[in-house]
Amino acid sequence: MKIKNILTTCLVCCGFVAAFTSCSKDEEAFFTAGPDDVPRILNTDFPDGGFSIDRDQNLKFEVLVTPVDYTTVKWYTDGDEAWTGANIDKAFEAGDYQLKIEATTVQGKKTSREMKLTVSPLDGDPVAGNDIMERYQEAGTTVTLSGSNMAYVAKVKINGREMDVTSATADHIQYTIPADIPEGQYRLSLINAEGVSYGGGIVNISGQAIVTESVFISALPGQLTFSGRKLDEVAAVAVNGQPCTIVSQQADKLVVELPALADGNYTMQATTKSGANVMFIKDGALVDAASVSVAQVIINQSDFIGMSGGQVSFAGSNLNNVATLTVGGQACTIVNQTASSLVVQLPEMEEGTFDVKATTASGSAVKFIQDDQLVDVASIKVSLIAEDILWQGNHAVDWGTIWEDNGTVTTELKKLAKPRAILRLYVKRTDTEYAKGCAAVGWADIVKGGVDPNRGDVNINFEDTYVDFVLTNKSMELINSGNLQVVGHGFNVTKITIIQPSEEELWAGKHAIDWGTIWEDNGTVTSVLKGMAGVGSVLRLYVKRTADDYCIGCAAVGWADIVKGGVDPNRGDVTINFEDTYVDFKFTEKSMELLNGGNLQVVGHGFDLLKITIQ
Repeated sequence: MKIKNILTTCLVCCGFVAAFTSCSKDEEAFFTAGPDDVPRILNTDFPDGGFSIDRDQNLKFEVLVTPVDYTTVKWYTDGDEAWTGANIDKAFEAGDYQLKIEATTVQGKKTSREMKLTVSPLDGDPVAGNDIMERYQEAGTTVTLSGSNMAYVAKVKINGREMDVTSATADHIQYTIPADIPEGQYRLSLINAEGVSYGGGIVNISGQAIVTESVFISALPGQLTFSGRKLDEVAAVAVNGQPCTIVSQQADKLVVELPALADGNYTMQATTKSGANVMFIKDGALVDAASVSVAQVIINQSDFIGMSGGQVSFAGSNLNNVATLTVGGQACTIVNQTASSLVVQLPEMEEGTFDVKATTASGSAVKFIQDDQLVDVASIKVSLIAEDILWQGNHAVDWGTIWEDNGTVTTELKKLAKPRAILRLYVKRTDTEYAKGCAAVGWADIVKGGVDPNRGDVNINFEDTYVDFVLTNKSMELINSGNLQVVGHGFNVTKITIIQPSEEELWAGKHAIDWGTIWEDNGTVTSVLKGMAGVGSVLRLYVKRTADDYCIGCAAVGWADIVKGGVDPNRGDVTINFEDTYVDFKFTEKSMELLNGGNLQVVGHGFDLLKITIQ
């Protein structure tokens, strides 16, 4: 029942009661609210999390206020007035808005509610991407805006000004921002040839020098590399008040040498030649300071998997200075050691999760990177066999009593699964008539997605201790759509594990990489790669640095990096040191999208490419 209907009912009831007794003072104050009273918004039916509608729907809602005869209701989106009146009925372009509902009395007294308004685009609508640097632009410049269905866009509108689109493809448009648009934050509209306007998100007009990141980590002594805009105007960079040395400087890239610092976390600021602050992008906004974490020796991650008595590899900086590494308090044997890699052998130990700590010869703690911060302690999950155990127990599988995960195992499986990995079911046959089983999601087999009678059930003999399912790209799709099951008849499942795929060679030779002499596949390697790889697969480039000035490289498709699809200057080029023998790129959904649109490349400068593998 609406609140105003409840109030009407109460008023009627009060009429009957008044024949016998008078209303209380509280009731009288409420029902005779006048122009001098404080306004109240009475609704209890605001949606949790804010309003959510599709682009072809109007936002419709009634606000209930008191004193109703003396209060005006206004609706604001992102601070701009969008509607006047208690009953809103208005269309919005697709996008996220900060919605404010404000009730004001004739005496100027106010109250308000704030929440989010989300307007979703329809299928086929042009949708702008979220590349952060495309969202910060300077007046008077030509802008490239990426997205999907962009070929339909004929004009854009910013701050009430329409601009012609000078170039449009399916995935990007170009337009020029007028030189006289004031600096500020504006909502962008995308307009097709028929004049239909679609939401394009927020664009920021700014002439400031901008760095795309705000969190940095470096080993000491070391350098920081900044990507951004107008970085050729930077005059000074300081960490903890100590000046950095500018090593190289371009409009889109700046390299500085850090001063002598103790291990720790610091604040960094920079200024331009005009004395203005250089801005850093943090959580989609501009800030005038960044954070820098530094240490003498750094390992690049903080969670590891290993086998009891087996070897574990670490990557990082200055790892040739690691003197000791312990797992669960037990010393590990250092097998191989360079500045960028460290291989240790674990002691024979029980299964479990243990702390990992390391020190230098001077006794200082080696740091691990965790959530963009440096920590002293990492963790490792140790197994007795070269498998990751996902589940262990004893479950009798029959058609009516299948084993089905509640989400816990599937969550872990998503982290570890990749095409060509082996999902292993440990089983014990119990039925003398017949026994067969299958790993599945939604009763579709985990390998090909087949359903009965072509599900791919495997016969289980009394001698069998396990059955294996080699994961595919279809497996990745299924795992992301539901929870793991073990279906079948006549056996017990006692354990479920995953075994990571071995490294397989895709190409070997010797190719000198420079910007003008990239390695590019003719389609042969890409075809094999699409059949073998998936989200989570690791593409490894074996390299040998040859240049003294600088050396960077990247696996790419169409000059877009294979991991995120970024392009210069945010392509994701990896620095290659003389000690490095390989660089890795972990595949994402974007990787598979790119491979379906073109052939694999290796781009960069200053190194020989010797081999390409997948694992």
